[in-house]
Amino acid sequence: MKFLQIILLLLLGALQTSSQSGQNCFNTKFNNSATTLDYENAYLLGYLATMVYPDYLRFREPSPVPGPDAPWVKYFQHRNDTFLRKFTDRLAYLFYDPDEKPLLTSVTVNPAIANSNLSNLSLGNLTVKKEPNVRSVGGVTFDFQYRCSPDGYDPEAIIISTPSTVFVVFRGTDRVSCNDESSIKGKIGYAAGEWITTNFKFLKRAWPNFNGEVHRGFIESLTYNGFADSVASRIKNRYGGANKKIWITGHSLGGGHAQLFALYAKINWNIQAQGVYVYASPHPGDGAFATQLNNAIGKNRIQRFEFLDDPIPTLAPQALPFLYGRAGVRNWFKDINQMESGKEQIPGWDDAKLFCGLSNLALNSVVKLENLFCGGVFCYHDPTWLVKGLRNKIPTSVYSALPPDVPLPKPGESTCTDFQITKGKNNDPLINFVDWVRDGIQKGAETVVETAENIAWQAKNFLDNFTGAAIAEGKYRITNMKPNSTNKTKLTWLEEDREDAEKGSTLRTWIVGNDDANNTFTVEKALPVGYRIKMASGVDETDWFGQETGKKISLYMENPAVDDDGTTIMQNGCDATMAGDNPLWMGQVWLFYKVKDPNYYVIINAMSGKVLDAHDECGQSGGSCKVKTWQPISNNQSQVWKLTKQ
Repeated sequence: MKFLQIILLLLLGALQTSSQSGQNCFNTKFNNSATTLDYENAYLLGYLATMVYPDYLRFREPSPVPGPDAPWVKYFQHRNDTFLRKFTDRLAYLFYDPDEKPLLTSVTVNPAIANSNLSNLSLGNLTVKKEPNVRSVGGVTFDFQYRCSPDGYDPEAIIISTPSTVFVVFRGTDRVSCNDESSIKGKIGYAAGEWITTNFKFLKRAWPNFNGEVHRGFIESLTYNGFADSVASRIKNRYGGANKKIWITGHSLGGGHAQLFALYAKINWNIQAQGVYVYASPHPGDGAFATQLNNAIGKNRIQRFEFLDDPIPTLAPQALPFLYGRAGVRNWFKDINQMESGKEQIPGWDDAKLFCGLSNLALNSVVKLENLFCGGVFCYHDPTWLVKGLRNKIPTSVYSALPPDVPLPKPGESTCTDFQITKGKNNDPLINFVDWVRDGIQKGAETVVETAENIAWQAKNFLDNFTGAAIAEGKYRITNMKPNSTNKTKLTWLEEDREDAEKGSTLRTWIVGNDDANNTFTVEKALPVGYRIKMASGVDETDWFGQETGKKISLYMENPAVDDDGTTIMQNGCDATMAGDNPLWMGQVWLFYKVKDPNYYVIINAMSGKVLDAHDECGQSGGSCKVKTWQPISNNQSQVWKLTKQ
């Protein structure tokens, strides 16, 4: 009896010890009524969607923390009821305040209860339930629902019921615990069964009361052996979901399940989700399904979070013949400090990330460097990238009230290389043109031309800049096509600036007819995409020691990041770190988008997405004016240039 008392007191002590960081945060920091993106909600739900895996719950263990392949991890992957006890021990304090009422200091247990394995024993704030997959602490119930088929249907979710809220946390793809690893088939089924049976069964099928079609593997997994109905029934009938806010979340496959379940529960159980936050989630249905889900839940209540080149959120593909859709609002992290909200994936371009990811996966073991020409990295599917990025969106003054930070992958974990980890922490556009290319497509499609005419035309323009078909290499004079100008003007470098090239010559427009070497430019193909615009003759570029390098000075954008008002002047790149043929400096790269008439182009800076623009006040009576870059404006002839080959 004394031994049993000691065990229980140690357990309660562990719960109290854990309550130092983020204690009761789901009651104090979670915005239960949010209807749009809330960063604290996103961080907390992302934290749960991460910790629902044994692979990441290990971070809550005392030092030394078990490794990702440690027996500790495998033990809890095979034993769901034991995992729930560990999950509760480590995270229950996030949902209640252990200091509000003193916990039990002594326990009296009679032999009858001891012999029944403490079934239904009330111990102050701790209640040990008879069900092995249900546990209550401090008035909060944790209920782990799961099904398992050795073939690979393995849906899992933890229902967390508080007095005001029900959280449903779906686990993503993991090991199939009901496989016996004593055989080769069992080992394969344990390690890869859910990938094979659930994820790769991506052909669509109709589902009762769903519009359009949904991912066959996802919906069959979610409904396998009554799983979805069991979760919904418990929410509504056991945990009073009709009178509580319902929040649904999940990472990876868990995000696909979360979206499907939100609509399934609404249609079949009249359960209305307050919010659905999903992390690195694949697409669970086509466009008609996505529209129905948006209408049923509310588009802004569905928030999707994706990290850099992670290929999984691009599946199943949006392009023909698959035509999968995307619900909710996309939040895309360029790295752990930069996030864009509301910009959707690009069919075709983002779809290719899977094939790029497979290519990069092979390269990881060979050259230990991401394939720069192909964006797609499975390293970034690790949920800790998103959790870290979301934490960085929250004021540091709030950190003490939140769960502790989760470490990012180390080299060798989650297929990550040193290069990929560095890029995920600081995605510097100077070395990552793949991300710039993707942004360039987006900016071109959104702003460079008038709407109706076509994204397809934009895509062709961009493709031409890849293949070198946009414009032939050679020497050109570049004339601005502003209307109502008495004298058309052309690009030029002023003689006095060109002669003192190391000061940085100023790019201007000058009256047509004053032709000399200063207004002749060489257009050369850049690798892997776009063109460089160089002086055709005159002063060669010099290095730091004043020695000529034999390379003509390139036109470049001095500081694209701060060029918000068009005041940055286009200059030649004399600085040795930016000029010449540096393949990593995207500020030197330009795209030529052909407009309808031959030889007329919009010239776009690769790094900023802004276009070459002659000042509107110039050219009416001739003379010299500096040139700026500016946001693309439809039908603005100040941004249209005629190239005449010399």
